[in-house]
Amino acid sequence: MGVKTTLTCKDLAPYFKATRLIPTLHGTSDSVYIVDDMYILKLFESVTCKEVEAEVKLLKVCDSLPVARIVREPFVVKGKPALLYEKAKGEVLAHASHAHIAQIGAFLRHFHAIARHHHSDTPPRFTQTILHEMIKKSGYTPFMNRFHTLSLELRNDGIIHGDLFIDNATFEADTLSCVFDFSHSCTGDFLFDLAVVALSWCQTQEEKKVLLKSYQSSISLERFEAYIAFAGLYYSGRRYLEQRDFNDLWRKVG
Repeated sequence: MGVKTTLTCKDLAPYFKATRLIPTLHGTSDSVYIVDDMYILKLFESVTCKEVEAEVKLLKVCDSLPVARIVREPFVVKGKPALLYEKAKGEVLAHASHAHIAQIGAFLRHFHAIARHHHSDTPPRFTQTILHEMIKKSGYTPFMNRFHTLSLELRNDGIIHGDLFIDNATFEADTLSCVFDFSHSCTGDFLFDLAVVALSWCQTQEEKKVLLKSYQSSISLERFEAYIAFAGLYYSGRRYLEQRDFNDLWRKVG
């Protein structure tokens, strides 16, 4: 992890004045800096300007929710699109309590209520076909064996976050203060989105029940496990291809 593109305050001078730039370890795909302890600068390493514009559009329609606040319109630094956000209050959780899980479940319910009425120009990222191609590319037999056990038809319900792991939200005094990193948002299945949360935030069956209750879903826990398995297999495969540790996720679904 860590920044992939080195930036200085001088690089940002054409866009805004910055006196202090601190590289962070947040994120695995993009370069992230803290600017003057007030803002977060994200340099997108692998997405297009069009996809960044899609994130901006989505955050604007969700401004009634605790989501990342964009300070200025997208700009390009060293040939790569960038966004400047307000620095969120609070801290990332090391472990989620029932109260934290209930809040993130309620957030996702409200987010989906808004997102179902909007279209994403970003192609779906989380489909059976994409997962199958990813697994074939990995050449890892246990992934393929697990894939063939899945019985799931994903829907296109509306725009999903797609990557709401526990380190993509902050809490201040145990209250959800911000959800961020919408760079993987696209059209997808709302239950897959919820399953990503379960995969990262929930360690027990009881915690999964808390999540489903706060989301107000009527799906059975047994059926929901199939979505969690799909999410776990997807992110295990992705981490495998990125040569990152995938065992913590794979143990949950393998």
